[in-house]
Amino acid sequence: YTTFEPRKEKLLQGNRWYAQRMQLLSADFNADGIGDFVVMVGNRIDIYSGISPYPVLYTKTFTSTNLRMAVGDVDNDNNLDLAVIYPLAVDNAQVEVYANGNISSEPSFFTTVPIGNSNDIKIGNVKDGGKNSIITLTRQNNSASSNIRIIDYDENTIGSLSVTATTSITNSSAPNDNIT
Repeated sequence: YTTFEPRKEKLLQGNRWYAQRMQLLSADFNADGIGDFVVMVGNRIDIYSGISPYPVLYTKTFTSTNLRMAVGDVDNDNNLDLAVIYPLAVDNAQVEVYANGNISSEPSFFTTVPIGNSNDIKIGNVKDGGKNSIITLTRQNNSASSNIRIIDYDENTIGSLSVTATTSITNSSAPNDNIT
């Protein structure tokens, strides 16, 4: 098992952490055999090395504060990728994938999906063939209806994602809570 030594809140230095959307993931992006930390607070994602003194490997600030992220091998190259979803200004959501978690560069591939103010994203093997897909859940604020989309990496067009399945679900007891 892993023991973390005290480090004076190293991961929190330089950030004002308050009631914002937060998410924490772990993945070995620098291929050193140790899981790295993927920390999202508000509109910023930082990826820290899993080895002390935990230096920042990559960082990116997005224009949206409603980010969600997932880790998995999207392009089937046996390296982990970071997928991020966030709302755009016109009721759409942007899905971006960063190869090997390098968020300091431009996304390796991306696509836009309709209806996405409140979103979630996962990566997993949900279809025949043994390849991972991106699964998104998008919903407009104050709506009881959500859309689930399966998005696949298009191996025939390098750098391309395509929506391969969509379904709508309705939950009449969904909260009318304007989550951001």
